[in-house]
Amino acid sequence: MNNSRWVIISLLLSVALNLLLLGVFIGSSVYKKPIIKPLPTNLGWMIQHLDSASLSSLRPQIEAHSLRVVPIRKEMRRQQKEFNRLLLQPNPNNKALAQTLSQLRNHSDEYQQEMHSMILKLIPKLSEDQRRKVITMLRRPPKGSLRHEDR
Repeated sequence: MNNSRWVIISLLLSVALNLLLLGVFIGSSVYKKPIIKPLPTNLGWMIQHLDSASLSSLRPQIEAHSLRVVPIRKEMRRQQKEFNRLLLQPNPNNKALAQTLSQLRNHSDEYQQEMHSMILKLIPKLSEDQRRKVITMLRRPPKGSLRHEDR
């Protein structure tokens, strides 16, 4: 191939790439999705079937719940990291490991109480059909988790 063919091929590729990028930019600006605050994953499974009016009425409670559980979850992660750090020491200190596990269990209990409290607030807002779906979801393990017999 001579130089003029390489120049023409390069020019065509450049024009095609520019048109593609322009199309992506225009498409993303035209079809912009509304910004919706995501639901907390710990409750999302339960409230995903709610209609928008019910969800709107519950949003303040859900946001308040999220503000309460965020520090608990952070502390649980911190305790888990501390346990891992202690466990990897050359001579693990059983007393320190036990204390860390105890603190982790306390935070886990606190988190579970908060979750149960929120569930009790949500249940009266659900229709009978929605409550049936909650029962089904409680019986079925989340996707990606191992069932007891699979372990």
